[in-house]
Amino acid sequence: MRHGVKLETLSRIEAERIFTADPVVVIPLGAAAKEHAPHLLLNNDTIIAQQLLNHTLAQIETFAENKRGQTQSISE
Repeated sequence: MRHGVKLETLSRIEAERIFTADPVVVIPLGAAAKEHAPHLLLNNDTIIAQQLLNHTLAQIETFAENKRGQTQSISE
């Protein structure tokens, strides 16, 4: 099973299979065009939300790998 995937990279069939087995979903939210200081991009909040998502996905994958390693050590 894949851990830490982006929904936008899956087909509906893949998403159904993954979410049936592991129904945890993280939705990054950002104000897509909220004005900030003049020197910042309009999608500043979206960029921050996407980076938070990427970091969270990496942490999920690390957790899953560690858990697999612990399970293998116990069964050996």
